[in-house]
Amino acid sequence: MIKSWLTFLLPDDEYKKQNILHFFSESLFVLLIFLFFSLLFNNLLNINLDFEMVVILSFAICGIYVFSRYVLSGIEFTNIYTKKEFKTEKRKIIFQTIRFTIIFGLLYLIFVEIPKSQSSWFAYILLLCLIAIFSFFMSYISLKKSYQKNKNLLD
Repeated sequence: MIKSWLTFLLPDDEYKKQNILHFFSESLFVLLIFLFFSLLFNNLLNINLDFEMVVILSFAICGIYVFSRYVLSGIEFTNIYTKKEFKTEKRKIIFQTIRFTIIFGLLYLIFVEIPKSQSSWFAYILLLCLIAIFSFFMSYISLKKSYQKNKNLLD
């Protein structure tokens, strides 16, 4: 593999590395389409798009695309072949999600704010629940896809 400044972002596994580079190149194409339509809307249809919003959306599109392709590709868990390994990894994901949610919640309280009203506490707890659900399901979907892919490779 050719060394580049992107190397530190990529895993050591050659198969994963190639797939992630493929996902980055796909996201670049999606980004070009988004920027083309942004330019089209801005100039031809006289819809004034805020430059900062376009930049933020560009980063979000690239990040979400690469992340979702990685999760849905089934390449994260390469060593899950049996139902027992699947259940063990699922338990690990549950504990990782709980740990991540607790750490995120504490960091939120330290660096953002401590809720002062009942509605603020409700919003804080709702945020933590949504983060936990999102985190768990992204990891679980990746695990499920990896398990199915690995199982199919054995058949």
